[in-house]
Amino acid sequence: MPTKSKVKKKSDNRISHTKKPDKLNMHEWQLELRKQFGSENIFQVTNLSQEAVFSDYDVFNPKTKNRYKVVIGSSDRTFNFCTCQDFKTNLLGTCKHIEYVIYKIKKYKPYNEIFKNGAQTHFSYLYVYYGEKREIKAKISNEKMALYHNWLKKYFDDNFTLKIESIDKIDLLLHEANSLDSNFICMEDSSSLIATYRDQIKRKERVNKFIEEEKGLIAFDSLLKVKLLTYQAEGVQKILHAGKALLADEMGLGKTIQAIAAAEYLIKK
Repeated sequence: MPTKSKVKKKSDNRISHTKKPDKLNMHEWQLELRKQFGSENIFQVTNLSQEAVFSDYDVFNPKTKNRYKVVIGSSDRTFNFCTCQDFKTNLLGTCKHIEYVIYKIKKYKPYNEIFKNGAQTHFSYLYVYYGEKREIKAKISNEKMALYHNWLKKYFDDNFTLKIESIDKIDLLLHEANSLDSNFICMEDSSSLIATYRDQIKRKERVNKFIEEEKGLIAFDSLLKVKLLTYQAEGVQKILHAGKALLADEMGLGKTIQAIAAAEYLIKK
């Protein structure tokens, strides 16, 4: 695949990045912008494997000197990935780096045919689905699907999404997966998100235990020299359950005291 492309000429058909077109919803607008940014940029791309299309790529931006790893795992963007911050936060499942690689693939007819036919996955793995909600999902190769049938039923729902109750069993889950196929992979971002989920569960359990032992939400009063109102105590509980939160109460409702109470809990408990 060629490593550079000329900047595409701007036309009247360009989508504005400041005003949403009436014909598109917000999600569609942002998705189309990434496609547009991808086709108009000049990146240097290196395929990191022997696979012609569905592969790992090194994407280098000569202007910013930034380098990203892009994974093209499917033609419908379900299994694609990029290490850039935009991909991790935009909930679109794509970014300009992914779109640039896809743009380059489609420009070369033999590669475009492979891309349209879809990926033939020969290994199984856990991955993060970066859609409107981040989820841990399993991708099982076609030849291994029967082998993993009972394992999937045990730990995943019908959409191959990891069940909440399976998070605490992740070590056993991975051990069983590797017993079925030693080539099974847990992607790096999956491990990170699983660790985040486990921390959330443990934090909620600790907070709930503290509240239960102290006979309800009045537990937070022991952390301060003032008494919290009920809605303030509920706010503190939600902050601690989330781990981090944006307090958007109106002026005068006690955002500061809620934040102090949450900080006191984290320091003392």
